[in-house]
Amino acid sequence: MEAMKDSPGTASEERIDKAVCRAVLYDVLAMSLRPPNPELLSRLGENGASEAVLDAALALDDSGSSARVGPAVKRLFEALRGSRLDLLEDSYRSLFGHTAHGQVPPYESEYGSEDVFRQALADIGGFYRAFGLEMARSRHERNDHIAAELELLSLLATKEAYEVVDGNDEACEAVRKAERLFLREHVARFGRAFGRSLARTGAHPLYRAAGELCFDFLTSECARFDVTPGREVLSPTVGAEPPMA
Repeated sequence: MEAMKDSPGTASEERIDKAVCRAVLYDVLAMSLRPPNPELLSRLGENGASEAVLDAALALDDSGSSARVGPAVKRLFEALRGSRLDLLEDSYRSLFGHTAHGQVPPYESEYGSEDVFRQALADIGGFYRAFGLEMARSRHERNDHIAAELELLSLLATKEAYEVVDGNDEACEAVRKAERLFLREHVARFGRAFGRSLARTGAHPLYRAAGELCFDFLTSECARFDVTPGREVLSPTVGAEPPMA
């Protein structure tokens, strides 16, 4: 008997599910790497939140990726249980500080020469504008912050799911192309090294788990989009003050 092939409807549902799961993980990771606030504890502490995010992680793990993200997700939510906001704030300041060069710089332009990444900042801004985004002025944040870049990828994954729902193959392919390009040129280039460093440096277990999730998830995304993973270790640039967005 010939093996039954998936129907077009089943294939579309799988594409939607994977895109939504990826959007969820990008969003949770971005939230974990922004300055801690009550929203972090309330949103991720809601009833069913940990189960929903873990389900998304396990769905991606079951899709054939060699990198598993489920264990890091479990550790992240375990670290969140009973976490105090003031202790998270202290740990965040210790790790990332208020200066350009913290223990674990969260900015892409910290991982390379100033001349090269001055252009990178402009390129990142172009991606944001292309999808109708801009940095919130109230945050006074640069556009190459790891959380901002992860938020963009969460949006793109969500948009991919919507395009599949609408049956717009051309628009879906354009979004996939943008996802792959932004992953290759920006997030994957420094994000794995950032995650590895954070996992080893973070004093609070939440940030160690976030670092592990960042490394593992970006590794799986690189495999999913056939992107060469960035190096596991990158030394931040010392001395030059990076340009402000």
